[in-house]
Amino acid sequence: MFERLWREERLRFLAIGVANTAFGYAVFAWIEVLLGDRWPYLAVLLGSYGVSVVFSFFTQRLLVFRVSGYLFTDAMRFLGVSSSGLLLNAALLPLLVELLFLPVLLAQALALTIGACVLYLAHSRISFRRATGASSPRQEPPR
Repeated sequence: MFERLWREERLRFLAIGVANTAFGYAVFAWIEVLLGDRWPYLAVLLGSYGVSVVFSFFTQRLLVFRVSGYLFTDAMRFLGVSSSGLLLNAALLPLLVELLFLPVLLAQALALTIGACVLYLAHSRISFRRATGASSPRQEPPR
């Protein structure tokens, strides 16, 4: 049964998305605990993004969308889409902290969750898109 569920791309994205979000949050929390008294939370966000985006790219590429080839193109697309997620997070985080007076770590957990929901469509339609003439939309076209 698990194998049948794992074949569904949206379920893989959900499972890997939870793992990526947890990883990104853990990196953010670790930097916040270590440097939060010296770094503003938006600097912590940028630092954690730099680490977590690499992890997220490879887990989504290999486990969710299962594509091969076009590594540089996929990476550039992924960074473009993920940067929009970073901008959304950078807008939400101050709103949650400064206007709603939430603690930074709780605010980041909410911002990451909202961003992950928004990014699925963009990653599936932009980051790992393949030519329509390919034998499978998720496989490299023959050369």
